[in-house]
Amino acid sequence: MVTRMAAPTLALLVPVLLAAPVARGADPSPSRLDEEIASALDAQAIPGAAVAVVRKGRTLLARGYGLANIELGVPVTVSTRFMTGSIAKQFAAVAVLLLAEDRRLGLDDDLGRYFPECTPLWRGVTVRQLLTHTSGLPDYEAMPPEDVPTAEAPFVAWAFGLRPEFEPGSRWAYSNTGYVLLGILV
Repeated sequence: MVTRMAAPTLALLVPVLLAAPVARGADPSPSRLDEEIASALDAQAIPGAAVAVVRKGRTLLARGYGLANIELGVPVTVSTRFMTGSIAKQFAAVAVLLLAEDRRLGLDDDLGRYFPECTPLWRGVTVRQLLTHTSGLPDYEAMPPEDVPTAEAPFVAWAFGLRPEFEPGSRWAYSNTGYVLLGILV
């Protein structure tokens, strides 16, 4: 069982806790960091987190706190991998918009421009439609996990083999599939 994590909250909180001493040029002590992080986890009922504090290329702290899996009592380590879930979408969207701002891609470009695997069924679907969940691409979360490839090339081929749920641009439907393609595009 994967536990639900509120890691984004912690990721935002730790820099705030450390801002004053770091701004003054002081390296916060590992014991102070441990106390602050443990307190933040406890106050927000976060079961566990992996934390790294790096300043000027030097790692001040790299530790796991709490549990990665409550049911099995598995502790978090610095090597624990967490599912990012939908938090990755905002980073993919910003990356796409930065590329568009730099004119390295166009929001209204056809996906076929970037994906040679794009079948005729998906020609005409744009980068903007992936960003706005209006592409018609089915959401892979609604499919059996064993049917969804996890490596990039097989995933792209698989995604472009799907049938549209609706005419691209005609309506909105949340699609994790579209955002995986945006991540691969970036």
